[in-house]
Amino acid sequence: MMSLADNEATYKVTYSAGEVTTKEVKKGKDTTKQNVVKYHDETTLFTIPYQKVGSAYYISDEPYFSSVPDLQATENQVPTKTWSDSGKTSDSVKKDLDKFTKSLFTAYTTDGDTLKLISKGLSLNKGQEFKSLDQATYESKGGDKYHAVVQITMKNALGTHVENYQFTIEKQKQSYFATDFKHTLPEGKKE
Repeated sequence: MMSLADNEATYKVTYSAGEVTTKEVKKGKDTTKQNVVKYHDETTLFTIPYQKVGSAYYISDEPYFSSVPDLQATENQVPTKTWSDSGKTSDSVKKDLDKFTKSLFTAYTTDGDTLKLISKGLSLNKGQEFKSLDQATYESKGGDKYHAVVQITMKNALGTHVENYQFTIEKQKQSYFATDFKHTLPEGKKE
């Protein structure tokens, strides 16, 4: 199934179609005509209009075929993802923010109570284990607010893998608080 709208169900269907050609075949001194069927696969969208009556459904109109759209984006349509160290935070601030980020992702995988105290927008994820902070940049947004872009290594039953995040960190008294999580790198500019 490709889509289910209010009154239409659309399926992607592949079927074999045949094209019949006639060829002449010699049998001894005689020539006869023989049909040859050449099969090929066709893929189409098959849409079925329907209506609901009570708890039952019925086909409300003739189903129809339409072409399958190309779902592959071209290179020009795809935004690039970048990693830039435009933060230029001081070494001491970066050290503090790295320490906070490690604590944040440790709490993300182990302690929901601590996680609630230091962030908004992440839910406890005990299915994984935080392994390391691999890369991090922090861009100052004025005052005690920073835009963080980080890459971390996580471990689960399938092994280790990296994940990218961007989020906002704001200093609150002697600690930090994180919000606005996105599970992606920022979009960059095409070269």
